[in-house]
Amino acid sequence: MVRIIDPEQFEPPVYDAYLVCEVSQSTLGKVQEDWRLGAIDRPNDPRYHPPHNRLNIIDRKDLYGLSPQAIRTRLEEEAEEGEEDDDEGGVKPFIIIDEETDKTRSVWYIDRWLDEEELEDAKRDGDEKVLWRLRSATWELPLSIVNYEIANMDIQEDLENSSPGVFEGEDHLYDQHAPQQPQIIQGEDYFRREEPDAATVIAESGEWEETRNPDDMNVVPKPKRMVRLKADLAREHGLQYHWDWAYDDDEQEDDVPKGGCKFKAKWDMTLRPTVW
Repeated sequence: MVRIIDPEQFEPPVYDAYLVCEVSQSTLGKVQEDWRLGAIDRPNDPRYHPPHNRLNIIDRKDLYGLSPQAIRTRLEEEAEEGEEDDDEGGVKPFIIIDEETDKTRSVWYIDRWLDEEELEDAKRDGDEKVLWRLRSATWELPLSIVNYEIANMDIQEDLENSSPGVFEGEDHLYDQHAPQQPQIIQGEDYFRREEPDAATVIAESGEWEETRNPDDMNVVPKPKRMVRLKADLAREHGLQYHWDWAYDDDEQEDDVPKGGCKFKAKWDMTLRPTVW
């Protein structure tokens, strides 16, 4: 019997989003919808991993009208009192939903304070503290946050691309108060078309096929062999019927039956598996 290994399960990180003004329920619903789109949150489709992250919207009237700097300062004071700060001794990045969110479908991403070295390249009034902050289309932000966390991208690079006007003059000084355009990198359609990772399949003897024909293995790097489920089983499980890499012999786990095979197979998104 064919077995499809469930995608790896994990608890997605949660990011708090604070309101700084009255916002309608329909707008908040759209914020969550856009966030789920960008986070690849597909709760009713077991082919997908858990989402990149989730959004927790918090309505605190005492934060209405406050600047991002004032909000972060207050959160840090509260965290210090309650000892609920993050591993680095500060408040983790958060999101601000404001009066522009409804019109622009965008939010503020509020990161950390600039350090002493970074402050040398920032515009500020006296001893004013300076924040890294980014205006982003809501659906873009979940993936951007992932890239920030793994240092694949940084907020300064994104600011230079989306709102170069925040860096002033020949000295390229960062101005945290400068207006920003919402960052759009991929666009909505990119996330709507996002497909799940290839399935991990364990098939028994007689359920799969193998090829060593060079014409079938026109890929780089060239594998020793390629395999696939038989056509009827591929369709039954919602998988594409084409050749794909098999796991190496030393990766064929103990639970693979004798004569069976473990391999990857791409989902056919035009099909809904009949075995669900």
